[in-house]
Amino acid sequence: MKKILSIVFVLAIVCTIFAGCSNSKNVDLPSVMEEINSKFSISGLTVVDDVQKLNRYYQIEEADVKQYAAEFSTDATKFMEIVLVEANDSQTLSKITTLLNNHLDSRISEGKSYSPESVEMLEKCSVKTYGNYATLIISDNASDIDEFFASKVK
Repeated sequence: MKKILSIVFVLAIVCTIFAGCSNSKNVDLPSVMEEINSKFSISGLTVVDDVQKLNRYYQIEEADVKQYAAEFSTDATKFMEIVLVEANDSQTLSKITTLLNNHLDSRISEGKSYSPESVEMLEKCSVKTYGNYATLIISDNASDIDEFFASKVK
């Protein structure tokens, strides 16, 4: 009996240690989006407020997402977009990352056609991942926003 209790105790300790080794924290993405908007004085963006719209704009399926927050400019001359997604697992993260990269490529093509002066900024933007989180940040200060997001999930 003591041997069984010892094994159970050791297993409990090992599980606790591995639970603490996660690559990212659990965060509430809509709250992080509010913080981003406040910290970087972002306003006037259209909120993607349901998963059907997330699918329409980014082709991301509801079944692949734990949570998300996304906003974009509807002004065709202003390239500003922030997409924060928590994938269900690493497989869906890979799928979401591909879809966000496809969206970014599309935005770069639009920039070349409609706003050549914005192409340099668009080409500096990228999709990033942190644990099961993926981001697409299209902005003049994308690197600062990304750094802020990274501090929230690491």
